[in-house]
Amino acid sequence: MPFEEKRIQQVQEREHCFEMENRENVRVTGVEDVESFSDEVVVLVTYMGKLTVKGSNLRINKLNVDNGELTMAGRVNALEYSVNNGNDGGFFARLFK
Repeated sequence: MPFEEKRIQQVQEREHCFEMENRENVRVTGVEDVESFSDEVVVLVTYMGKLTVKGSNLRINKLNVDNGELTMAGRVNALEYSVNNGNDGGFFARLFK
């Protein structure tokens, strides 16, 4: 594969998209990991930072980590992005939160 094609493929793989329909059906691309989930909060690690989805009756319908796609359903009340810069204060800061 020529260098330019490989670079374009890498950029496409790192794209992030959030789509929501009627505050109930959600599709997210660019998902690297699911940090935690419950029926009220889903925390995703994406290429664009950490994404927290809050709501009720949340459930993950499909997760494909190979292509970074996640679909979920439930009532979405709030979305929040945060950037994890790797400086979370270490072990003791997390322990005493």
